[in-house]
Amino acid sequence: MKRLLYIFAMLVVFSSCENDSEYLFDETPTERVLEANAELTALLTNSEFGWKTTIMMQDYYSAGDMLLFKFDQNEDNSNGNVTIANPFDTATSEFKVYHEVSTLLNFNTQNDVFFWLATPSDNMPQGLGVEPEYIFEKEEDGKLYFTSKVQGNEMVLEKADEQDWDMSGIQENIENFRSNFESNYTAIRVTEGIQGASEENPFYLMFTDATFIEFFMPEKAGIFYATKYYEDGNRVWTNEAAFVYDHEAIWLSNPLVIAGDTLNKLVYSSELDVWEVGNEGIVGQLVSSVLPLESIPGFFDSFVDDICTTSDGWFTWPWNTTGELNEHYSAFSYNYDEPRLQYCHVYTDYVSPDGEELGEGLVLGNYDRTEFAFIPIDIVKLGENKFKLVRVDGDVVSNLEGAAERIATDADIIAFFDIMFSDKGWVVDAEFHSLFGLYDNTFYSLEDPANTAHSYTYI
Repeated sequence: MKRLLYIFAMLVVFSSCENDSEYLFDETPTERVLEANAELTALLTNSEFGWKTTIMMQDYYSAGDMLLFKFDQNEDNSNGNVTIANPFDTATSEFKVYHEVSTLLNFNTQNDVFFWLATPSDNMPQGLGVEPEYIFEKEEDGKLYFTSKVQGNEMVLEKADEQDWDMSGIQENIENFRSNFESNYTAIRVTEGIQGASEENPFYLMFTDATFIEFFMPEKAGIFYATKYYEDGNRVWTNEAAFVYDHEAIWLSNPLVIAGDTLNKLVYSSELDVWEVGNEGIVGQLVSSVLPLESIPGFFDSFVDDICTTSDGWFTWPWNTTGELNEHYSAFSYNYDEPRLQYCHVYTDYVSPDGEELGEGLVLGNYDRTEFAFIPIDIVKLGENKFKLVRVDGDVVSNLEGAAERIATDADIIAFFDIMFSDKGWVVDAEFHSLFGLYDNTFYSLEDPANTAHSYTYI
C-alpha cells in the first residue's frame, strides 16, 4: 500500500512539472527575442517628439553633448532611421534593435553629430566615451536606461517635447558665453562656497586653452577647455574637458570638486547679463579681463628673492614686449649710435662686470653683459603679484662713455622709463614650472595694459 501511495505521489509531481513547463515555455527563444526587440523598438518610435539626453563622460579627457533622437521604424522591422541633433547640427543615421545576450540598440551609420564623441585616435583609442552599441537595461518612470556595450557608460533617454528641438536659445547662449573668452583672462570668480571664498578674498577657477585635444580635433576649437586654480597656496591644473550646452545650463564635463563642494554648472542671468554658478551653496559668476585676475601667493617674494637675483634678473628683449613699450624699447635697442644700450634688466643685487656691488637697479647694456649703465631704483610691493619700480636719487653708474648723457636726453629711453616707472605699477601673470626650473612671466602695465613684457627666468 505504501508503495502504491509513493508511486501516486511521484505521478502528481511529474504531472505538475509538466504543466509548469508548458506554461514557462509557451514561446520559443526566437519568439521571445523578437518580442523584446519589438517592445524596445516601439518604445523608441512611439514618442511623438523623440527622446533627449545629456551625456557627460568622465575619463582622463572629459567630454559630452546634449543629444536629441527621433526614431522612425521601417515597417514592422526592428530597424529604421534616427534623426540626431545637438546644439550645433542635425544628422541622420540608421539604427537597429537586435539581441545578443541582451537587447541592444545599434547606431550603424557614422555622423558628426553623434560620433564625434566616439572617433578614436592614437592618443584617445576609445574616443571620448560614446559608442555605437548600447545595452537596454530597463524602462522606469518614463525613462529608458542603457549601458554602452564596451565601456559601460550610462545613457538615459527622456521624452523630448517640441521646444527641445528649437536650438536657437542655446545657440544665442553659446555666442554670449564664448564672447567672454575674447579677453586675455576668463575665470569663474567665486565669493562664497569654496575654500572660504569671499568678496575680499575670492576663489578663481581660471580657464586655459585645451591645446592637446584641439590639436587632434581642430574643428571643435572653443568647445574644450582646461582649468587651473590655487588650493592651499599650491597651483592645481586640471585635465582638458568640454563645455556641454543644453537648454538649462552650460556644464563643465570635468567638475571642480574641492572638499566636497562641486562646481560644474553655469546659468545665464538675463537681468544681470552675467553667467552665474548654478550649483547650490556656491556664489560666483563668469568674469573676464585684459589683466590677470588672480592674486598669486608669494609671487612678489619670489620676484625679489629669486627672479631679480639671477644672472639675468628680470630680463626681457624688445621682441617680447608690446605696445608703446615695444615701440620705444626697439627704437633705442636697435640704434647703433654709441654708446649702444641694447637690453634691459631689473636686479635686486646687481654686481657690475668689475665686481662692484650696486644693489637694486635697472640696468641697460650690451648683449654680452660687459658694458652696462646702472640706474638705482626701489622695487615697491603693491600686492602679491603687483609692484612698481621707483627711480630714486643717485647717479647713473656705467662703464660706457656717454651713457648717462644719452639716458638723460634720448627721447625713446625717456619714454621707455616713463612706462617702466609708472606710478600705477605692474601686475604679473606668472607660472613656475618646477620640471624646467623656470618662471614664465607676463608683466602688464597698470597704466596701459597694452604695454606688456614677457620673460622666462631660470632659477
